[in-house]
Amino acid sequence: MIPWSGSTPHLHASVGRAGPRRWAAIGLGLIAALTAVLAAPAQPAYAHAQLTGTTPANGARLDTAPAEIVLEFSERVNLVRDGVRLLDAAGAVRDTGPAVVDPTTGRRVRMSVPAGLGTGTYTVSWRVVSADSHPIHGAFAFGVGDVQVVALPDSGAQATSDPGLATAFWLFRWLGYAGLALLSGGLAFLLICWPAGWATQRTRILLLAGWATSLVSAVAVLLTQGPYANGGTLGSLADPALLTGTLGTDYGRFVLARLTILLLGGLLLYWLLRRPADGQTAVVARAAAVLAVALPITWIGTGHANAEASLLARLADATHLTAMAVWFGGLVLLVTAVLSRAEPRPVAEVGATLTRFSTVAMICVGVLVVTGTYQAWRGVGSLSALAGSSYGRLLVFKLAAIGVLLWFGAMSRSVVQRRYVTPAVRAAGESTVDEPELALAGPPVPAARRRASGNARTVAASSASRTAAVSSASRTAAPGSANRAAQGSANRAAPSSAGRTGVSGANRAAVADGVGRAAGASRNARRADRAEREQDQLARKQLRWSVRIEVAIGIAVLAITAQLVATPPGARPAAAEAVAPSTVATQQVGMADGGRIEIELDPARVGPSALTVLVSDPAGRPWDVPEVTANLSLHEQGLGPLPVTLQRVGPGEYASSGLSLPMAGTWQVQVKVRTTEIDQELLQAHLTVG
Repeated sequence: MIPWSGSTPHLHASVGRAGPRRWAAIGLGLIAALTAVLAAPAQPAYAHAQLTGTTPANGARLDTAPAEIVLEFSERVNLVRDGVRLLDAAGAVRDTGPAVVDPTTGRRVRMSVPAGLGTGTYTVSWRVVSADSHPIHGAFAFGVGDVQVVALPDSGAQATSDPGLATAFWLFRWLGYAGLALLSGGLAFLLICWPAGWATQRTRILLLAGWATSLVSAVAVLLTQGPYANGGTLGSLADPALLTGTLGTDYGRFVLARLTILLLGGLLLYWLLRRPADGQTAVVARAAAVLAVALPITWIGTGHANAEASLLARLADATHLTAMAVWFGGLVLLVTAVLSRAEPRPVAEVGATLTRFSTVAMICVGVLVVTGTYQAWRGVGSLSALAGSSYGRLLVFKLAAIGVLLWFGAMSRSVVQRRYVTPAVRAAGESTVDEPELALAGPPVPAARRRASGNARTVAASSASRTAAVSSASRTAAPGSANRAAQGSANRAAPSSAGRTGVSGANRAAVADGVGRAAGASRNARRADRAEREQDQLARKQLRWSVRIEVAIGIAVLAITAQLVATPPGARPAAAEAVAPSTVATQQVGMADGGRIEIELDPARVGPSALTVLVSDPAGRPWDVPEVTANLSLHEQGLGPLPVTLQRVGPGEYASSGLSLPMAGTWQVQVKVRTTEIDQELLQAHLTVG
């Protein structure tokens, strides 16, 4: 344990003067800073990949079948078993080549389509796992040939999964965070704040609980990831093929690294807990520190940070998680071991531990604020997304819980400042002992006890002084009596007797007065000790109450965080746009000689379009006639007639080129069909343009 020195109390006092009002001001300042940051434009967060484009496009109608199907994503993705499938109009899966990820970018998935794909509508169903380990899925449609195609709504990436499996995964993540805090945070607390805690039974139990919880959580998420990524249920947890697929991803490799560190850490922890506290070596302490820091790093590959190309984003995520573990783990050890009512610790030990942790907690809060603000800017991106997305709403709940947590932390810090830091500062200021001697003397004595001890020493010194004076007077009086004895026996006897009687009475009175004063000072010292004990018990009771609330709020924050990492961020790239619905307006008109024409306007909307006229003879066969012309009129707007040039494109089929419709409405189409050199017929139809 670090000895108390003349400079240490001043340092802790300088960092501990922020009372609740100042903490409230700091909290408001942080909220204002977060608002300003969110008001600034942010790049889209690379988490929960988004489908940004497809070939063919959703709702596209193709003249011929495509040679391959391509899906573009906003970040690196991993394929799952049977993740991309091509289905026909009847729902049957069509044979295709295997889907592969383009190795150059990791964001493009290709699947070859064999020749022979006939006319019809087709649906591509896909499911992949984004780089942050979360599965996404979706579907889009396209058509081949002369078919009607409707684009599928919400064709972007969806993140739904089996409710039971999602709940189990959330629970395992929550337990993982709790185990990390107990193990990494507990080790950091013992190394920095409470070296004597290695010897306590409660501390050993908490460290073992953190290690076991982390181990169970790591195994559980490794088994759960496969069914979660493939859209399975809890019943498929034992599927070895799914586990094998998980081990081939970044997620599986990072969890395996976590399990390896936990197994090695278990051996180290076993060795540490079997040795006395004074038997720990510097090498073992460094190994424990490496374990405390290495575990949070393994979480980078299982969350949003793994999708980031920026090293800063990964560093911020690991630092944020480490600060959380140190803060929360320290709170748990404080309330269960340091401030335990069943096993009370000495006042000096408690004071030194609380003072050190108060400083560590302040540093952790600062780190959490900086890294959390950066992550919020990356994940939310705008103020509107705070209320307009699930990620933003969860983040607001988390910030509110952390605000309450900071308030109770300020209350605890105020108690530590008032009970342990301020007396140390006063003791350092009043002491005349130089710094090395003060360090050897141990923690400062409380003020009341110093005053009582000083009074006792003053009374004792005064009594000794008076006793010495009386003894000196007795020795002086004896020679005077001897000289006077030579003058006469009658005169000698009386003075000598009177002198002895006076000196003896004065001595007894002085001794009695000194004893009485000493007894009073002793009673005052006992009263001061009792008052100090009562104040210390009251301070510990207040701290136990406030720290327990902090731990409860911290558990809720971990639960929100476990859900937050599985929620798509508010700032994401735009989803792939679908082809506008292809609306075709058609009308058939009979001819006088028994034939007919079919007029088709595709698409029937404002902008570029195509007018096609199909001519059939009385038998219904395509009829090549000498000439077909047409014009368009929109009488309600006074437009037209607008001539339309038609060219033969096939037997009995005449189509326009370069046609553009300027506005919506019911257009009159007038078609003139010349069947012979001298015979022609004028036909009309009305088509609605949207």
